[in-house]
Amino acid sequence: MIFTTHLAMKNLGKCSVISTLFWYSLTSTCVSNPMDAVAEAGGPEYRVIKKISVAGADDYNDLAIDTNNRLLYVAERTQISVLDLDTGSNRVQIADTPAVHGIALAPDFRAGFATNGRANTATILDLQTLKRFSVVTTGENPTDVVYEDVSKQAFIMNQRSQSITVVKVMTGTVAATIPLPEEPEGVVVDGRGHLYINLSDPSEIAVIDTLKLSISKRIPLKGCVEPTAITMDRKNSRLLEACANEIVAVVDPGSGNIVEKIPVGRNVLVMEFDPAGRFAIAADAVGNVSFIQHECPNHYQIVSSVKIKARAIAMAVDSKTDQIFILANELVPRSESNNHSTVKPNSSIILVLGKQ
Repeated sequence: MIFTTHLAMKNLGKCSVISTLFWYSLTSTCVSNPMDAVAEAGGPEYRVIKKISVAGADDYNDLAIDTNNRLLYVAERTQISVLDLDTGSNRVQIADTPAVHGIALAPDFRAGFATNGRANTATILDLQTLKRFSVVTTGENPTDVVYEDVSKQAFIMNQRSQSITVVKVMTGTVAATIPLPEEPEGVVVDGRGHLYINLSDPSEIAVIDTLKLSISKRIPLKGCVEPTAITMDRKNSRLLEACANEIVAVVDPGSGNIVEKIPVGRNVLVMEFDPAGRFAIAADAVGNVSFIQHECPNHYQIVSSVKIKARAIAMAVDSKTDQIFILANELVPRSESNNHSTVKPNSSIILVLGKQ
């Protein structure tokens, strides 16, 4: 039930608001628009609506969605499978991508990028023909890759050589190599000419200026142990960091401060932010998917969750249908003799979450 009180200015600790105050299940929350609070009360309710089988090993690494062309790209160790996003049927395989790890798409240029960790290269894809266009040399053990729209370049994280290979999308040539002080563990772009890269040890974020192609700032993450997954609430300019000490740290990139720490499950390996800017999605290694909603400038909270009984490896969100695609390995249920969840061999699967 929703109870309403008189309009007043009240300091709620987390933030100050001038609005009607709402109470949900006897727990207060801060909102800037009362109508938004009514619409979002209780948070998004998702469930597994479809399972897409994928053959092969358990070390698939990434997913990427081409919303307009309704395609799903799946990194599969030595090849990339391209699936029909709506039916899950297999369209084509792109071969010769040894230890493929990350995939990033630049639809405006009909180009895609896939990192080949074993070959120290990146494959450039033609998104129209769904074939290899060319290959560029990277640093050692390339992993994550992102496309950055301001500079029109792809940024490839080289884990072993602690660097970034920058590729011009229009020419498919290497523009620069940016050295990093430590191994990159995750990366997100803000749409304003910056990359935010996790440095696990020491716990920091390296901020890259995508036009100057250099580190502009390093943000220490005090209280965040070994940051792994990272995502961003662009609308409210907040980074969300998954930390090994079972928290999601909310970071103001402007001040560099951690403004909130949210308790989450163990080993959150993947995070995404809903394209409509409504909530972050965090999936851990023991089968929990949490939805973290922005309430006011420096306050986020988990508003709902779903159990998927699988270890999440990668995630992508379809902005057209609001469906969430999670690449995962199925977990063997716990027993009296085994109190720890383990991964079922050869159980890679794509779980599709939809709204109830």
